[in-house]
Amino acid sequence: MITYKELDERSNQIAHYLRSKGVKEESLVPLFMESSVEMMCAMLGIMKSGAGYVPIDIDFPPERISFMIEDTNAKVVLCSKLSSQKLKDISVNEKAEVIEIDGKDSDEISKQPIKKVKTDLSPNNLAYVIYTSGSTGTPKGVMIEHRNLADYYFGLEDKTSISECKSFGLMSTIATDLGNTVIYSSLLTGGALHLFSKEQVSNIEYLHKYFKENEVECIKIVHSHWKALKDEDKLLLPKKLIVFGGEALPSDAIESIVSSGSNPDLKIVNHYGPTETTIGKLLHNVNPDRVYNKTIPIGKPFSNTKVYVLSKAMQLCPVGVPG
Repeated sequence: MITYKELDERSNQIAHYLRSKGVKEESLVPLFMESSVEMMCAMLGIMKSGAGYVPIDIDFPPERISFMIEDTNAKVVLCSKLSSQKLKDISVNEKAEVIEIDGKDSDEISKQPIKKVKTDLSPNNLAYVIYTSGSTGTPKGVMIEHRNLADYYFGLEDKTSISECKSFGLMSTIATDLGNTVIYSSLLTGGALHLFSKEQVSNIEYLHKYFKENEVECIKIVHSHWKALKDEDKLLLPKKLIVFGGEALPSDAIESIVSSGSNPDLKIVNHYGPTETTIGKLLHNVNPDRVYNKTIPIGKPFSNTKVYVLSKAMQLCPVGVPG
C-alpha cells in the first residue's frame, strides 16, 4: 500500500537517479518488472525523467526480451531484485545497465532528492513504447506521446464519466496497453489502483474474495478472461463501471450481467482500438434494455478522432454500406 505523497517522492528519486545515468527526453527505458507498487514507482520515475518507458513482460520468451532491449538501444533497464535474476540468462545489450530499484541500487536511489526533476518535456515527447505481438513478423514498437495520452483520457472522461470511479483494478500486464485505461484514469483523478500479480489475476477464488472485501469500482478486461473468472453462477463485477476491450464482446455477456441482478446500476462499456491509436478510439455505452445482435457494437469515435469505413479496395464506403 502506498500514498500519493510516497508515490510522488519515490518516483522523483528514481527520475533523478535515471538522469544521473544519462537518461533524458526521448530516451527509452525498458521496464522489466512484475506487477507491484515498485513497478508503478518505476513507471512514473521513467516518465518524470523525461524518458519513455518500454514495458516488457517478465514471462516473455528470452529471445523477445533480448530483442526489445536491443531494439530500444537502452542505456539502462529497470528491474526488481526478483526480475533481474531472469536477465542473467538472457543475452542483453552490454551497453544497458541493469538497475534494481529494490535491490542493489535501492540505497543510491534513496539518497536522491524527493523534489521534482526539471526536464524539457513537451506534449510531443514519448510517454511509452508498446511492442506489438509480432504475429505478422518482427515485433515493432508503437510510440505514444504525452499528448496522445492526454487526448485519450479526456475523451474517455467525456463519454463515460470514468472519474466518478475512485478505485480501479488492474487486470492485465502493462506489456499491453489494455490496462492503461485504468492506470491513467486512476492516477489522473487521484483514485486508488489495486494491483494483482499474474497468479492472482487468474485465481477465481482469490479475486471474488478480494472484490467482496475491497471497493473496486472500475475494471477493464478482455471478455474471455472475464468469462473464465466466473465462480459457478457468480460473475466478477466491479461496483460502478466495467470496460470490455481486446476482442469482440458477445451480447450474451450483457444478458448474463443484467439477468444476475447483482449490480443493476453497473455501467458497461465496449471499447475498441488498436495500440497504434493509443489504447482505443471507439466505444459504445451499453444500454441494458436494448436487444442487441450477436455482438455488441464497437461504437463511435471519441477524443479528437475521425473514423473511416473503407471497402476492400480501400475506398470510402457510402453511409450504411458495410466496410
